[in-house]
Amino acid sequence: MAKKRYLGFYLLTLFSCTRILVQSILLESDSEPQIGQEFTLTCNTSSVGINWYRNNIYIGWSENQYTIVKSDACNISTDPERYTFEHCGVKHELTIKSLNDLDDGSVWRCQNRQDSHFSNNFTLTVFTGQPRLFMNGQQLVCLYKAEQNSDMKFLPWKHSIDNELVREIEGYYISDTVYGLNMTNSQNNGGIYSCSVNDGGTVQKVVYNFIPQQAPHLYEPTLKGELQTGDNSTFTVTYLENNILNRFVNVSWYRAGQILETVDRVTIGEEPSTISHPYNNNIKLPGIKTILTIKSVIVTDQEFYSSQICNQNGCSLASFQLAIADDVNGEDSDINVTEAVIVAVLAVALLIVGIFVFIKCRKYRASKQSESCEQNVYDSTVPTPTPTPASVYDTLGTTENENGSSEYDRAIHVPSPASEYTTLGQQSQYENTANQPPSVYYNTLSGVSMTEKLKEETDNSNEYENPKGHKETGK
Repeated sequence: MAKKRYLGFYLLTLFSCTRILVQSILLESDSEPQIGQEFTLTCNTSSVGINWYRNNIYIGWSENQYTIVKSDACNISTDPERYTFEHCGVKHELTIKSLNDLDDGSVWRCQNRQDSHFSNNFTLTVFTGQPRLFMNGQQLVCLYKAEQNSDMKFLPWKHSIDNELVREIEGYYISDTVYGLNMTNSQNNGGIYSCSVNDGGTVQKVVYNFIPQQAPHLYEPTLKGELQTGDNSTFTVTYLENNILNRFVNVSWYRAGQILETVDRVTIGEEPSTISHPYNNNIKLPGIKTILTIKSVIVTDQEFYSSQICNQNGCSLASFQLAIADDVNGEDSDINVTEAVIVAVLAVALLIVGIFVFIKCRKYRASKQSESCEQNVYDSTVPTPTPTPASVYDTLGTTENENGSSEYDRAIHVPSPASEYTTLGQQSQYENTANQPPSVYYNTLSGVSMTEKLKEETDNSNEYENPKGHKETGK
């Protein structure tokens, strides 16, 4: 039982000491925060070791060998002549050697390394008598904190070059005491920026010199208009003359990717120039114009040309294409003559093909017409049997000739006898073709006039139809 009471007393004593330690850790400062001045934070605790935090980020630790004993860290209220304390507390100090804009608004804490308990939060507020400017990435920030700033107001930004106002720019409030302006890394944005703030009667002003880290910006790349052979071709590129940005400027000219140098008809030079500021044309900036000249251009000079201008931050490139106008009276007309010859050859070829096709079509149509005529002749020369009236057959009866065939048969199937032809030649021709096939017979007769042939056939037919003109056999 006695051991349990002792253990309980010991735990209660330890807990009481722990509570005393928690209550004794305190973060405070006696310094006045000013830009560029030292500032000291003090963590009062009985612990011999602590950790330090800024905006909840651990930055380091300290132990008693870096501290001094603080005499008033403890107090004896009962019988001080009988009791005394040798060590009542430890003081830990953290000193910021030089305050800057980033320290303003930061939150600090210290922590007991033995039991991990934290002190109170300490917010660092920097009071200044003028605004402060600094770059935060691509954002220009104006910060101003006055001791009494109830009527504080930021004025628009001012951008100047050589004490000449280029433009005024409305910024935006990041907070009640912070004014911002977005910036891009462009040579057009280079120059002096001023931030002004009205704190209720007086205007405070601070300036910032913005120097963009960028390759040269090329202005007004130009090429003389369309050229004729024999003209002089001039290419120009202008860049800003800036002793800071262009300390190590280098200019090169290229033709179809091959570097050019001053030789023969090609010259490279430069001359001073002025540049109108893109934001304010009334502002004239000093510039340098680099010039490429090609004298008496010819057809082979037609190509792509480029100018490359470099500084310590990089290179910029401007490209051109040289074109020569058509000149039929000069030596450059060779290209057009060649094109004309090609067109003429194609036209002649098309004409020849057209004539050939026309002739073939004519021959084809003539051949078709000839075949049609021959077919018509063949059809017209085939004798068409003419029916003989019954009276004729009655008169003829069945009398047979010397060959045993009747007059009826001859009238229908046999051509007129040879004796009825007017000439022996016709009779011989008939006799020679009488025993041939019909196709041979008609081909043989093709030499006879078709009109005469048709007339003879018609006459022979009429003799059979006229009984008076018919010679009756056997009477």
